[in-house]
Amino acid sequence: MPFVTHTEGGSWSGGGTEVPNCNLNDRNAITSAFNFMQNTIRAQVAALGGECATLANRLAGKTIASVNVDCLGGSCRAGIFGTAPRDGDSINMCALALPPNVQADTDVTVFHEIVHSCGGGELDSWALENRFYVGRGTINPGGATVNAFCGETSAIGGGLRAGEFVVWNPSTGQVSVKVLSGGSWSSGPTANAGAQVLAPNATYITASC
Repeated sequence: MPFVTHTEGGSWSGGGTEVPNCNLNDRNAITSAFNFMQNTIRAQVAALGGECATLANRLAGKTIASVNVDCLGGSCRAGIFGTAPRDGDSINMCALALPPNVQADTDVTVFHEIVHSCGGGELDSWALENRFYVGRGTINPGGATVNAFCGETSAIGGGLRAGEFVVWNPSTGQVSVKVLSGGSWSSGPTANAGAQVLAPNATYITASC
């Protein structure tokens, strides 16, 4: 950790040098993005409370020293900034999120993918980057992406749907912190909407759920 490498040189019998897939400029930008997330954004996520406080605790363990980072170059699909498995310890960065593009693109992509690595779905990553990375690389999700939120969330009553860390109202586009209450050995806790993450927003409205 943290940067995935490949071997250059050597022969069929071995040898060669391990070289990071991310070049020096990439590595500097990615390291800066991790530092910004840890030094600035994590405390803001924690301040929302509820399951966002849980996310902030998980973010604390996602440092440049603990996450495997790979730069995929031309193997990324068109239009993709990065990818990451849910509940994993790795993220993949694509050319759109790396130099010579601006640092803000790297910053927001690292955060978006790290939220996935903490267990978050697309709703969680998009809503939280739209809240915390305004002016620092965030863009709005497209219509197809918002429609797909339906399939990764659960209905909790009142027209609301819960993701891993946030609650979404598909009719108004409002996103709130997910707050858990109650629960026992025989039943799980109840999910409710807490503090506002995003005000009612046409971008997040869909009739697909």
